[in-house]
Amino acid sequence: MISDRRTRQDRFVRYYDDIEYGCESEEQAHSVLATFENSLREYELEINPDKVQIFSGPRDVESPRLYRLRDIQCQEGVRADSLVAVFSFVAELAVSSPRKPRKHERGF
Repeated sequence: MISDRRTRQDRFVRYYDDIEYGCESEEQAHSVLATFENSLREYELEINPDKVQIFSGPRDVESPRLYRLRDIQCQEGVRADSLVAVFSFVAELAVSSPRKPRKHERGF
C-alpha cells in the first residue's frame, strides 16, 4: 500500500477505479506512477496504460490554497471533496479546451 505521507499529501483523489494525482513536475508524475504500479503489482493488479494521462494544468490549481479546501466547513451537506472535484474538472476543461481570452478577461 502507499502509506508514505510525502507521496500521498492532499494531492490524491480516487474515483472508484480511477485516480487523479497532482504533481509538481513531469518527472515526479512518472515517479508516482511507478510507485502506484509497484504497489498494485503486490496484489497482482495493474494499471491500464490506455487510461494513463500525464498533462500539465494551470499552476494556480496546484496551489496549496486548493488543498486547504479540504479543511473548510461549507454549508451543511457540502463537502470540501466536492469542491476539489469541481476545481479538478474545471482545470481538466481548461487543458482540454483552451481558447483565447476575451478582451474583458485578459487580466492585469
